[in-house]
Amino acid sequence: MPFITVGDKIADTSTARSLFSLIEQQKHVVNRTTQQLSELSADDFAKWGVEHGAELEYRAELARRIAQTFDNAESILMFDNIHPSGLDGLTGADVSDADRSLLCALWFSTGFPKGGKVLIYAPPNPVEMKSYTKLKKIVEQRLQKQVPIQILYETDNGALKDILKLFIENESEYTKMCEQFAQRPADQIIPSFRFHLDSIKRHVNTLTQDSKRLFVYPYQMTNEYKKELEPHSDKLILPDIPSDDKADHHFLLQSHNYPDLLVTLGIASDGTVIDNYETYATASKTERRKKTPENVRAFAQGIVRAVDRIQHDYHLNTFAKYDSSGCGGGTNMSPDSYSLLYDQSKTENERIDYLAKHICEGWREELLPPFGVVEEMEEAEKWPGVPADYGICGFVLNGKFYPTSINVERTTHGQYGGMWMAAKPDDIDDTVELWQKMFDSFDRMVKIEMEPLSYRNGTYSADLFVTADNELKLRDWNLRRGGHSAPESLIIFGMPNYEMKMTFYLKDFDQCKCHFTAVQLFHIYTRVCDILVNEYGICMINTGLGYCGKLDSKGNDFLKFHVLVHPSAFIDYEIGNAEGKPLPYREHPDRATDLVRSVVAKVLLNC
Repeated sequence: MPFITVGDKIADTSTARSLFSLIEQQKHVVNRTTQQLSELSADDFAKWGVEHGAELEYRAELARRIAQTFDNAESILMFDNIHPSGLDGLTGADVSDADRSLLCALWFSTGFPKGGKVLIYAPPNPVEMKSYTKLKKIVEQRLQKQVPIQILYETDNGALKDILKLFIENESEYTKMCEQFAQRPADQIIPSFRFHLDSIKRHVNTLTQDSKRLFVYPYQMTNEYKKELEPHSDKLILPDIPSDDKADHHFLLQSHNYPDLLVTLGIASDGTVIDNYETYATASKTERRKKTPENVRAFAQGIVRAVDRIQHDYHLNTFAKYDSSGCGGGTNMSPDSYSLLYDQSKTENERIDYLAKHICEGWREELLPPFGVVEEMEEAEKWPGVPADYGICGFVLNGKFYPTSINVERTTHGQYGGMWMAAKPDDIDDTVELWQKMFDSFDRMVKIEMEPLSYRNGTYSADLFVTADNELKLRDWNLRRGGHSAPESLIIFGMPNYEMKMTFYLKDFDQCKCHFTAVQLFHIYTRVCDILVNEYGICMINTGLGYCGKLDSKGNDFLKFHVLVHPSAFIDYEIGNAEGKPLPYREHPDRATDLVRSVVAKVLLNC
């Protein structure tokens, strides 16, 4: 009987099903054909997406409109940016996600006449590939057409190989390829930041040989892509370059009386505190300051004074981030982790010294960030005991926002920790009216920003709070595919899910009595994935580097998992209660971790 360890108890999960049996249980009610959807105006199609954004037919029509907008591109090329950690002191938890593109390609490729290509660095585990081929067949059956997809891997001799085709034709050869990859030394297994960009430039003729126009859709569009791929603009077309600067978005929207904003102050690198768009625009034209002790202190002083101003003038708690650009949590100064910064009983100089020390140690660049921000700190109102906020996601075409998903993101000390992805409002105890309100707010925001920020076509997503008074408060702008893109893609099969990452060190398992080779670790990882997919209905993603457990610089073998968990895993079944008792949302992260850990332990016991 399948089991998972939860605390000191064994939870019976005899009702667990495979990923695909769970998908088959979902009720797909298709009210419109893709042909009917193609006849809707832009406004009517966007309205349709409010309630039906998870449906495959809606996504397929949106993908078709994306292809049409980008110069009638015949195919799409997808890949992720890679931000590798330095090899010095690398641990398993530092190993970056190599690929969050596979699931996305399932629906994006449906709208392009010649389908999609996914450029990857590391070959996914065979279990992920087996799931992928099954999901692809479901998409094709639903749409009643073939959806061409190539997964392209650069071999040791520098050639691009379609490994999806290889897997389908010869799974054993594919497995050997993964075994060889797992045995690479650490300095050859971690990719360079430029890997995908350089690969496109090396293989541009191969990538475009079957397409007059190829839409290149990176994880996040940057100036670097635009500049370096410009020589190939006759073949390649790219989305607009976004701004992820919180100060940029906030003060522009504030100047147009956009209501759904947190109280926010910006801080220029010279320490000037900014509260309006004109001052921000002027400051943005000045040169960034070098990271000298004097400049760091002036910058820190501005942040401390902005904290005090919001606390004293508005009587609000505050949250500071010393780099307003980007959506990562590395420069967040959450009050629970950096309480001295907000402590009014300390002197201003004590607080400035404290913050300056953290900036000096945490900011690795020679120049200071262009801006920092201090904003009011809202408490999450979604679920008691769960620090979380909403992620609203969609795509902008010709300045029109088309919704694709809403999720609730769990945060820990102000940093992302996982998400609940909904296929429909009641999956996360929401209403259609609330979703409509959030999507309408985003459509207004996009219209304001498209001209000043030159952003008319591309991904659009942001995080917001819903307050106790049912007000919306924008928190972060994440104009990239982001972590939502894989769980958002799974809901086209009607499957809501909980997404999270976890790393396990084998030394922490009593069952682990011996050392393993790289190939043995690969097969242990494969067995764990197989059980999770086929006995617990979990979708495995980003497995390419997850099975490379010899990367730890301290010699500690590890296994890294990125999972999309079906809600059935969060139900406890008791004797006499056939329906089971749902776990509180705050217990989902521990349950998901315990489930995977127990399977790892079970596999290690049999090694």
